[in-house]
Amino acid sequence: MSYFLPLNILAQEGKIVKGTVVEAGTGMPLPGVTVFEKGTSNGGMTNFEGEYSISTEDGAVLVFSFLGYASVEVLINNQTQLDITMEEKASALDEVVVVGYGSQKKIDLAGSISSLDPESYEAQPVLNTSSALQGRVAGLQISNTSGAPGSEPKIHIRGSNSINSSNSPLYVIDGVALTGISLNDININDVKSIGVLKDASSTAIYGSRGANGVILITTKNGKSGKVTVNYDTFLKVSYPMEKYNLRNAATYAAQANHISGSNVFDDVSSLGETTDWQDLIFQRGVSQSHNLAISGGTDKTKYYVSGNYSDETGLLKSTGRNKLTVRSNIETVINDKLTVSLNLLGGHEDTKNTGDIRQRKSCHRSTCMGAYRESVRLFG
Repeated sequence: MSYFLPLNILAQEGKIVKGTVVEAGTGMPLPGVTVFEKGTSNGGMTNFEGEYSISTEDGAVLVFSFLGYASVEVLINNQTQLDITMEEKASALDEVVVVGYGSQKKIDLAGSISSLDPESYEAQPVLNTSSALQGRVAGLQISNTSGAPGSEPKIHIRGSNSINSSNSPLYVIDGVALTGISLNDININDVKSIGVLKDASSTAIYGSRGANGVILITTKNGKSGKVTVNYDTFLKVSYPMEKYNLRNAATYAAQANHISGSNVFDDVSSLGETTDWQDLIFQRGVSQSHNLAISGGTDKTKYYVSGNYSDETGLLKSTGRNKLTVRSNIETVINDKLTVSLNLLGGHEDTKNTGDIRQRKSCHRSTCMGAYRESVRLFG
């Protein structure tokens, strides 16, 4: 089999067919598309500009395939110039999962991994990432330490592994392993996919940090084309459970007199009304979330900027939380070997929970920890 990039090495003598492979809708060239003559080993891939060149014969069928796109088969019939448009196929990605520093088909995995798609919770009023994962991934145990808004949950993968040390999993955001963060620091509206590594194979990739399992989070990024603006919001109202029907002071005194057979309380009517402590401590809980995201770009530069504001009022008075997060993801292609990206995430949180009043500010690097991050990726 002959592989070439660009396709300029002829596998055999014959008619030379050339063309360009582009993406439907945007018209952007697709590099790395596999092009081969059906039923033979004659083939190769498109170059960085989406161009290909292959030597074949009349009556042959060319097959164009690329991960995430529907395959295209074309019959060569006295054609020397053949341009192809490929359409995205979401179902083609269903069996592809992120594993450590790369991706592979789920059928080829020897280890245990679960993946969660945002479609499973996008219609529900989910305020944080831990709520999205709760009850949706086998082997992942999420327990709330309290019912107060903004409380940090305990997350264990397949139980506890240590008595003295932490049992929290390692979080990997966009390929960067991070420690000292909470799952709720990630804006759920920015999450593109979530994967959970649940066995010892994660230790082979991340070392001792992956001993308690690994949660892989891939965030959204910009796409080339026109500017896209998305705004999502929801409002949720919660009420306390049915209150206990308790006696007041006068009723209690009258029953005490009846049971004792004597006037323990001489003037029952003088006791007046009793304070209903349930009304004093409970309130109606209101939660709201507002998320604004702007994305777009060109074939060289892509960007994604989002902001989220959430406010929760607890069922107990003097409890609640409000949180503001801002995130940006900018990526620029300098040339075919150099890409520069900048990821920023900042947040501010106020939490008031029954005497535990705290204020937390954060400015994260590549989705947590630091002021900014500049990354340079080299492709050889």
